[in-house]
Amino acid sequence: MTTKLQKLQEEYDKYMELANSFQEQPELHKDECKCSACQRQRYNEAIQKASRIKDQIYSEESRLRQQEYLLQEQERKEQLQKKIDQCNNAPKRICYARMTSSSQNQ
Repeated sequence: MTTKLQKLQEEYDKYMELANSFQEQPELHKDECKCSACQRQRYNEAIQKASRIKDQIYSEESRLRQQEYLLQEQERKEQLQKKIDQCNNAPKRICYARMTSSSQNQ
């Protein structure tokens, strides 16, 4: 996991803990308004922030998967090019022999 992803996950966890604490541990918020509308608003704000962070996490994970795929694709292309170069640089009689034997098998 990258540091950016770790930071996003930590921030997400923090907001989810905050949202849960409004319902599970109201004594932690004794300096705040106790009316249900204010409590619901604070809870919803924390959930919305956590949701936005979760979207960023999904986006970052997707970007990392795409980057990994592109790296693997690049490696595959390089290996294929290396094989092509080896064949092109091989003595002609070897490549010609390969070509004629494969055409006779068809």
